[in-house]
Amino acid sequence: MNVPIGVAALAVAALLAPGTRHGTETGVPDLIGGVLLMAGIGALALALVEGPAWGWGSGSTLGSFAVALVAVAAFVARSWRATAPVIDLALFRDRDFTWASLGSLALGLAFGIQLLGLVLWFQGGWGWSAIRTGLAIAPGPVMVSVTALGLRRYTTRLPAGVVAAAGSLLMGGGGVLIGTTLTAHASYAGEVLPGWLIVGAGAGLAIPTLVTAATAGLAAHQTSTGSAVVQMGRQIGSVLGVAVLVVVVGASSVTPGTLDRFTRSWWWAGAFAIVAALTCLPLLKPSPEGEPAAGPEAAPPAPDQPPSATHQERNTQSGPRSLSPRRHREHVPAFACHGGVAQDVGQDRVGHPRGVGQRGGLAVSALGVQVDGGVSDEH
Repeated sequence: MNVPIGVAALAVAALLAPGTRHGTETGVPDLIGGVLLMAGIGALALALVEGPAWGWGSGSTLGSFAVALVAVAAFVARSWRATAPVIDLALFRDRDFTWASLGSLALGLAFGIQLLGLVLWFQGGWGWSAIRTGLAIAPGPVMVSVTALGLRRYTTRLPAGVVAAAGSLLMGGGGVLIGTTLTAHASYAGEVLPGWLIVGAGAGLAIPTLVTAATAGLAAHQTSTGSAVVQMGRQIGSVLGVAVLVVVVGASSVTPGTLDRFTRSWWWAGAFAIVAALTCLPLLKPSPEGEPAAGPEAAPPAPDQPPSATHQERNTQSGPRSLSPRRHREHVPAFACHGGVAQDVGQDRVGHPRGVGQRGGLAVSALGVQVDGGVSDEH
């Protein structure tokens, strides 16, 4: 089913996506670093999933944890030296990027438990078919789109930390509501749908806001990489969340007989959502003094202030220029691919995070939408 959807997405992108060309001077990302990262995350997930069966003190479990530790440490060390690292560690010097990335990781943990847990319960606990399960999951993504688009005019007026923290708490609260009302007797409308809609609304608030907040303080040439790193963190969190679900339930499948243990997994998801909300709190503070708002270019002078003498001399030497403020709002596109959909999370040249009082686009992912920051006035 993914193949026709992918083909349709490619066809629509070919017709509607802007024909932006990107430079290739950076070369191929560090392949060895990518292998080390995959090995580290895979070994960690393996240890968590198989730990109950192997025994937490067994050689296999401890060996998997050791491989994960060594691989991740080697990845970090190589990323500092690589010409084109998979993750540019210099991005984490930006405070907002660091906290937003941690929040995205924690949300991924919560969401991995919730999504897979619900799928397993529909099929194993209630005996539903795969098609019926997919239709029952669908209202969540629909609610994500409705929330992200319908509330954007209001959420852009609030600090990113407030919006992301509220969304995280909604995701956790909706999951806990499902866990506390779920029974062995199928009652989708009464036991699952209300909480699942709340989870979707929370995702629509938190996920796109964290992406925007993470890239708002980055230089123009870093926004695409920064957006991809944040989304990769959420996917890593989802992998670990699935592992936590298996550990809590004690098996890779659920049945009515495991309802009590399965219910506890929703409380774990709520705990991770609270952690995500706490990591959003530093986003309430303004950027430290002395840090550039976004990118190496300085903001233009206010319209009511005369340009400096140096600026006048430069204009005299280089000939007449248009004084239209529109040229100062040139859009810097930055695309990051997630779930097969390219996202534009760039910024204005003047350093305004895109998405504050501007028009914007929409990209839909697995259970959620990524709303780009908006587009500049020239588009």
